[in-house]
Amino acid sequence: IDNKPLVFKTNNILSGKIDPGPNNVFFGQSAGAAITSGVNNTFIGHISGAANLSGSNNLFAGHFAGNGNSVGSENVFLGQDAGRSNTNGNLNTFVGEDAGLENTFGNENVFIGSGAGRNNLTGSNNAALGNSALSSNILGSRNAALGHSALFNNTLGNENAAFGYSALFSNLNGNRNAALGHSALFNNTTGNENVAFGH
Repeated sequence: IDNKPLVFKTNNILSGKIDPGPNNVFFGQSAGAAITSGVNNTFIGHISGAANLSGSNNLFAGHFAGNGNSVGSENVFLGQDAGRSNTNGNLNTFVGEDAGLENTFGNENVFIGSGAGRNNLTGSNNAALGNSALSSNILGSRNAALGHSALFNNTLGNENAAFGYSALFSNLNGNRNAALGHSALFNNTTGNENVAFGH
């Protein structure tokens, strides 16, 4: 009947918390265990958001989802290991197992699909839709990948658009390319400002 959080524990380990003060809701063993000043967070799943300190307005659901997030805010991570390594990244949406797994400081990315944007570290303003799309990206920014394995090997390339299964698959650090079609520009690695339409 007072303004105190409702706390659940299993084996004396935090396993759930509804805290009306900062509006945080956690369910799952160690979910949100390190919270200090973060507000408006919802973490559901074993160890989801476990390292979150001051990050706010986050939604993490899935085993290890957002596990490493400490100060990142306004993120949505859904799926096992989605956004697991994110520490400072903001305004990201990762949906699918291992989506955005290695992201640390990248901002405003949208990765949807199993392994989409998996290795992204600091790349920002990327959009990947499809299993393993932009999977190897590390620092590349402002890329758009639509299709299974589109821009799969891209690591440093910027401002590329790949639409189709394995489009721009081998691109490493080529910039400002546009590929539309199954395997379009498949072997391009470092070429810039190319346009390819068709299988």
